[in-house]
Amino acid sequence: MIDVVTKHNANLYSEALQQMFKLRHALLVEERGWEDLRKTDGLERDQFDGPDATYLLAMHEDMVIGSVRMMPTAAPHLLSDVFPHLVADSMVPRADDIWEMTRICVQKEFRYSRTRTPVIADLTAGMFEHALNLGLRAVTAVIEPFMVTRMLKSNWVVKPLGLPQEHNGMDCIAVSIQINRETMDGIRLRHNLPDPLLSYVGIPRPAPLPQEMPVKVPMLVH
Repeated sequence: MIDVVTKHNANLYSEALQQMFKLRHALLVEERGWEDLRKTDGLERDQFDGPDATYLLAMHEDMVIGSVRMMPTAAPHLLSDVFPHLVADSMVPRADDIWEMTRICVQKEFRYSRTRTPVIADLTAGMFEHALNLGLRAVTAVIEPFMVTRMLKSNWVVKPLGLPQEHNGMDCIAVSIQINRETMDGIRLRHNLPDPLLSYVGIPRPAPLPQEMPVKVPMLVH
């Protein structure tokens, strides 16, 4: 299961969130060499890790092994405030039903396994599920260009928002990803994932997925 953490239940996940920030530092700073993100406490946090952020945490025996951050684009976020130059004419998509997906991290020993589902599959399926629960139509993201090809081959509906540009020694591209049930079901089917995948502890689930809504049976009038 993937745990959903917001400002309303973060107090239940204080230790897990510390693990997440440590995991992000290990991947982005120690592994990828993004020195501008280095922190003396070994915890990678930025100005967007505030009350607007939602985190999806992949857990294994009380240990965070993967995470992704989701942000409403109506609020300040990474693409609008740090990477607007990646979007053609700097026209960053912003709407209540468009969120941003950033800081996808998976612990190294859980990235590739012959005995369990790749954690990245758990996280991406969880992202689609939460986005559908929220009623979103799209998420934006800054990714490496090769990921666009992978997404398209997996039948994701992806639209580049501009041309690739170099950042911290790697090429990046801003994209918009359409949120739909078919893409999520494709991920679940390929990796034999449960439905639902998300766990909402201490907070209500935003809304039922479309096909999970109860069917109203009309009353017969005699």
